[in-house]
Amino acid sequence: MELARKAKNTDADIIVFCGVHFMAETAKILNPDKLVLVPDMLAGCSLAESCPAAEFKAFRDAHPGMVAVTYINCTAEVKALSDIICTSSNAEKIIRQIPVEKKILFSPDKNLGRYLPGGESFGSPRVHRTLVGIIRFYRFYQ
Repeated sequence: MELARKAKNTDADIIVFCGVHFMAETAKILNPDKLVLVPDMLAGCSLAESCPAAEFKAFRDAHPGMVAVTYINCTAEVKALSDIICTSSNAEKIIRQIPVEKKILFSPDKNLGRYLPGGESFGSPRVHRTLVGIIRFYRFYQ
């Protein structure tokens, strides 16, 4: 995320993002008037690939009323379908600000989700919320 933010401060008209394509998408969101190029479209991210936008949308449609908190490592399409985008450094703060009666859909990083308040590893009996639907879709290529 920090690299995408730094791209916003450049005077260049063209940004070449030699990293995973979801970060180039993030750089483009932050720099709508600049051309952002990705030299290798195969530079993917397993988290981003594990949560296809169509399946994410279908899950949201089937479970209305949830607050979708999405980790930054996802595609621009999934970001657009989410209520809140978080990073690993602010995820806990964001989760704690959501009213306890709200159900939370946290995706696609199930490991981070487990360690947030309400996640299965948090272990506090005082936490009265549940992170429901920590979704991770797997694609199988043949």
